[in-house]
Amino acid sequence: MSAYDDAIKAGAKPFQENSDRLGSASTTVLKIQFMKGVHQVKCRAIELFNASMTVDLLYSIDGGTKFNALAPRSSIDKPYKSTSLQLKTASGSAAWYLDAALGQ
Repeated sequence: MSAYDDAIKAGAKPFQENSDRLGSASTTVLKIQFMKGVHQVKCRAIELFNASMTVDLLYSIDGGTKFNALAPRSSIDKPYKSTSLQLKTASGSAAWYLDAALGQ
C-alpha cells in the first residue's frame, strides 16, 4: 500500500483544490502551500507525478535547500510532513500532478 493511501486510512484528508493539484513548473521555484480555508496545515504524505516527456521535475522536501530529481513520466509516493512543497526544473518546463494527504 502507498504512503498516501496509508495516511488517508489513518484519518488524513485528501487535498481537494483542483487548481493546485495540476500545474507546471519552470526554472523559478514554485512554492505550494497546504491550506484548509485560511489555515496552513501539515501534509502527511504526497503522490507527485512528473507528466513531462523530456524534463526532470525537481522537488524539495526540506524547504528549498536541497532539490531531488523526478525523471520524466515517473512518480513518487512518500510520507511527507511539511506545510509546503517546492517545485522547479533545471531547464524548460514540466507539467506535474499532485495528491496530498493533509493532517490536522
